[in-house]
Amino acid sequence: LFRRISGDSAPPDTRFSISASFTEIHNAPGAVNERICDLLSTEGRPDNLQVRHSQKHGFFVSDLCVVDCKSASDVRAVLEAGVQNRRVGSHALNGDSSRSHALFTLYIDSEAEVSADLNADGSSGKGPPARRYGKVTFVDLAGSERLKESLAEGNARKETQAINKSLFTLGQVISMLSQGKSERHVPYRNS
Repeated sequence: LFRRISGDSAPPDTRFSISASFTEIHNAPGAVNERICDLLSTEGRPDNLQVRHSQKHGFFVSDLCVVDCKSASDVRAVLEAGVQNRRVGSHALNGDSSRSHALFTLYIDSEAEVSADLNADGSSGKGPPARRYGKVTFVDLAGSERLKESLAEGNARKETQAINKSLFTLGQVISMLSQGKSERHVPYRNS
């Protein structure tokens, strides 16, 4: 990506910016709904961020830390910092079991100079810059676990049940969407 936007193949008169965020979705002990956590926040770990929607940005997580990245090593550093902050737990099947879903997002923005039509005096001018926004989200889901074999008890047992239910519901949503039948209900909110 960085070679492409800075090398000879990069479009002329175009500036790019890359930034990244890392979010975790987990079940807090005793919580009814999942919680959204910023894995990059330097101010503790905000543990209940809100998903919002706007016409301009679509769905987004409010108050999420987004880090500017100038190189591939910057992106890697952001990824590694977030991984260090993920929730893990141990049980009979796995000593470092991921207890959350994680979303690592790269935001790729560009701004290009655009030539405008001829001005009234016959000279060519520059129009307003053309802006493009994109993002790529990499998702790491918490693993499904056999409750009986994990020997989980108490809050760990409830957490495992919630993770398994969440993964089952995601499977149902993907299945319904892949069938492409618009008249059927897609169970987005069942987790």
